[in-house]
Amino acid sequence: MAIVTDDSNDDRAPHDEFAPRSDSDRLLTAHEKAGKADMEKLTGDDEDPSAEQLVEALEDQERKRTDKLVYEKLEGAGFNGTQWERFCFKHGRHALGKTEGWLQSGDIFTLTSSIGHGVGVDPRARETLRRDELHRQALANDVVFAGLRLWRRRQSVPKQAWRPDGGASLVTSVLNSCIYAFSNEFRKWQKVFLESIDERSTEHEKLSKIEYGLDGRNKPVPMFPSPEMKLITDDELDRALQRIDDPLIVKIAQLEAQGLTQAQIGREVQKTSRQIEYVLKKLHQQNIRSQMEGNNDD
Repeated sequence: MAIVTDDSNDDRAPHDEFAPRSDSDRLLTAHEKAGKADMEKLTGDDEDPSAEQLVEALEDQERKRTDKLVYEKLEGAGFNGTQWERFCFKHGRHALGKTEGWLQSGDIFTLTSSIGHGVGVDPRARETLRRDELHRQALANDVVFAGLRLWRRRQSVPKQAWRPDGGASLVTSVLNSCIYAFSNEFRKWQKVFLESIDERSTEHEKLSKIEYGLDGRNKPVPMFPSPEMKLITDDELDRALQRIDDPLIVKIAQLEAQGLTQAQIGREVQKTSRQIEYVLKKLHQQNIRSQMEGNNDD
């Protein structure tokens, strides 16, 4: 069953299988194919609708003849080798453009639903495909490759193989295979896409907890410490820094005394939160030891 028909010029395979023709090329081909009576119609009134109809009919005949020759070559090569690669390149190029357009407009979901292959679409995924060209290109590539593979497999099944008298062009036949292949490729793409969003969200939440001291490691520091807290902080800082010559450690201690979290200090000195935590623990241990040594001296 053809999902995409050959009614539109976009899907009709021209003489070289893909490149669109100019009006002059179309009339020239029609002149070459037409008999005397038909040529009189073509050279008559430009507004005569029968002339355009004749051109289209002749082009359709030419397309069918070309498709038949192409298919016979493919079949003779076992749908492999140079003939197959050339076919994939030309028909794949056309299918890519179509698929990207359908992804952006959302028409692909209507097409797949019409054949019973509808998929559940997350609103975030749909909006991304509408706005993000790179995502569209990546998914379209996967869909077209899968569609071409499906099309080749179908040629070994008599009831599914393309036929010159079947009505659909080779271009349309490939597009229909891409539509049938879309559901599986979209599910795989959407799964990875949503997982990447969840990972970014989790990482953002984790960083926020570290930033505001909610991760169990960093204690929230009041924006304006009480006088008691300020005195204790300054006192501890003075004791801890008496025996330290490393300017980096001194800066870390000063930043902590100013009320910065470990994550904020890490960004200031280009170190990880773990490294800052380790340094601060060492500072507090040194402060305790210095206090004990001072008490022993007394």
